[in-house]
Amino acid sequence: MLLTDNHRPRNRYLGVVICVVIGIAMGIWYGAARSTGRSSPPAAAVRSATQPVVTGVRSVGTWMRRQTSWVVRARQLEAENQQLRAKLGRLEGEIAGLREADATAARLRSQIGFALTSTPRRLAADVIALRPSPYCDSVTLNRGSADGVRSGLVVCAPQGVLGRVFEVAPHTCGVLLLTDTRCAIGSVIQRAASRVTGVCRGTGGQALSMVYVAHGADVRVGDTVVSSGMGEAMGIFPKGLPIGRVTRVGDDLSGAAMVIDVTPAAGYDRIEEAYILQ
Repeated sequence: MLLTDNHRPRNRYLGVVICVVIGIAMGIWYGAARSTGRSSPPAAAVRSATQPVVTGVRSVGTWMRRQTSWVVRARQLEAENQQLRAKLGRLEGEIAGLREADATAARLRSQIGFALTSTPRRLAADVIALRPSPYCDSVTLNRGSADGVRSGLVVCAPQGVLGRVFEVAPHTCGVLLLTDTRCAIGSVIQRAASRVTGVCRGTGGQALSMVYVAHGADVRVGDTVVSSGMGEAMGIFPKGLPIGRVTRVGDDLSGAAMVIDVTPAAGYDRIEEAYILQ
């Protein structure tokens, strides 16, 4: 009985000692493996044993994220919808105001004897050739004299003015682009505080040059340029058609006039459809 009691303390700490010895041995083994750059067999065994568990936990986590992500996304969509509804309400109010202003302007013009301008009919056309001739900036449309097209008609893209018809065949027509050096259009700065007028001429490149603008005129980079409807040969373009946006403002060599670069509103190299104003 005494012998058994004396051995109990030793048996009590035997498991602890064995665990400490095994831990020290594994630590030494792992340190040696790291120093040599080789994987530790015990560590590899543990990884292999726990890999299915880790993979399962990861799959469950991915599934949970997918199931709950719609909650966060729904809140974001709700916020975006509220912003869009508010913007739509503002735009609808602006449209209603513009329609009322247009009706008022038309009524006042008729009362004081101004001739009301009629909206030209738009004839849709497809672009079938871009710059077919190396001697001029032009495109070819699949509409011709059989569709009522004649020389001098204005051609627009959804973004703005393209140019004017300069040659007509029965089922096709050629359009001289604004960037051609032979093309010009009476223009005006759309900004109400400016209303500076000039002439946009083609440069043969990607931009237009707005000329006949006096030094010191109120023209700024970013201003929108539209057709003025004024001029002789240039007067064929109706008033208010988008031409482009001012990208550079400077003075010419004499200092008496301004040099204004305008980027066309219509991307001439990406045209697929156009409208002929009849």
